[in-house]
Amino acid sequence: MENRVKKKINGYFNVFKDDIVNQLSEVNDPELKLKLVSYISEYPRMNFTDEDFSKRKRVKNHVPEYDRCGAKRADGLQCTRRKKDSDMFCGTHLKGTPHGEIGHEILNARKKIELTLHETNGISHYTDDTGKQYSAEMVLSIGNENKKK
Repeated sequence: MENRVKKKINGYFNVFKDDIVNQLSEVNDPELKLKLVSYISEYPRMNFTDEDFSKRKRVKNHVPEYDRCGAKRADGLQCTRRKKDSDMFCGTHLKGTPHGEIGHEILNARKKIELTLHETNGISHYTDDTGKQYSAEMVLSIGNENKKK
């Protein structure tokens, strides 16, 4: 396919260059005419690489198990979509769970906490909605534990 596309584009540009040269035959100044014809003839061809013909790879988003929808798929495994903030299911399974639900012990194993960053006397610390404070080291260590699982 690549060769056919390259051949078609090169043929089109050759015809285009020839048509421009034919139109230049009406120019009376021979020096200008020669200069333009040489510029058009020596203009570099368009080159394609294999990357131009390959599809882009899709980046897959991994959803942690505690943040996944609580419905079963047709194959009996847990749905891989992210559940809605306050609900147990994703947008699709909020409407119904035709293949059932998975056990609740997996879903409630972890709780997502939103933290806000505060700075006091040059020291940064995080607080959650209940007012509990976390150090930056604690937040980083919890994040690293979640990545391992």
